[in-house]
Amino acid sequence: MKITEKFKKLPFRKKIQVIGAVVLTAAVLTVIPIYAWFSQQKKAAEMYKIKYPNSLYINAAHREDQIMFDLGGIKMGEHRKNAAGQWVDSNGDPVENMADAELITEQRYVFSVSGSNTTSYILQLAHTTNNGFTYELRKATQKYYPKGTSTRAATESSRAITEADVVQDGDDVIEYKLHPDAHTENPLQVVWDDDYADAPGDYVYYVVGNVVSGSIMNDSNNDGLADTDNTRFYNPNYAGNTNVQANAVPIYWQGTCTTNPDSNRNFCDYYILTVKWNGDRAVDADKETDM
Repeated sequence: MKITEKFKKLPFRKKIQVIGAVVLTAAVLTVIPIYAWFSQQKKAAEMYKIKYPNSLYINAAHREDQIMFDLGGIKMGEHRKNAAGQWVDSNGDPVENMADAELITEQRYVFSVSGSNTTSYILQLAHTTNNGFTYELRKATQKYYPKGTSTRAATESSRAITEADVVQDGDDVIEYKLHPDAHTENPLQVVWDDDYADAPGDYVYYVVGNVVSGSIMNDSNNDGLADTDNTRFYNPNYAGNTNVQANAVPIYWQGTCTTNPDSNRNFCDYYILTVKWNGDRAVDADKETDM
């Protein structure tokens, strides 16, 4: 006997029960895929929050505004002076004549990278090659005062510069003068690095650390000039234009850095960018580079 004929012979009450069961079954079969879809979307949203940082900032030293990260002012051919304005030799001893003073062959800049909810980020440095400069990137540790010069509690001794921090001749520590009203861009608070109460005119200090590992992305033959057939870096900038001066094509260096977040998953890393040039290239003209 066919199912339809059996259904017709059922009492009215039984027919209602069968119809209800069929409708409920259809509803369940529809709800399960929808619930699975919503569940998948929720998991995707949670993964999105974990994978992508809520904030990422690049600032000057002490997380001051970017305008304080001034890359200008490189003057090749200058000789070194001490704080009193005297010419000094490579040992830091005063000398009578400028010709006997140490020739300056590098300049250093401190900057910071800070953010939240990420365990790593990529740093990229781009520079032209017309000036013959070389570049070095090192990690840095921020300190607030030289040992024995502060009355801060002993629990803050990690903020002091110690003898162990200065392993050579003082060049391992960079002094940075704080600026007024220089924290308008980065509202991030880091548990171990939140001392914005220091008055403008005070100093913080940066101890030079290890070189940041990375690689040049577009100098395949290692001749100091950027590749002109690189689809990732050359083509987006110059398209099919091949009439470009070789030294004007920027070289790209790139490295991956890991973070050390605080209890709120915020972090702040400090870096020292050193620009170097050969001493025999002393000239009386200021040099510029785009980085």
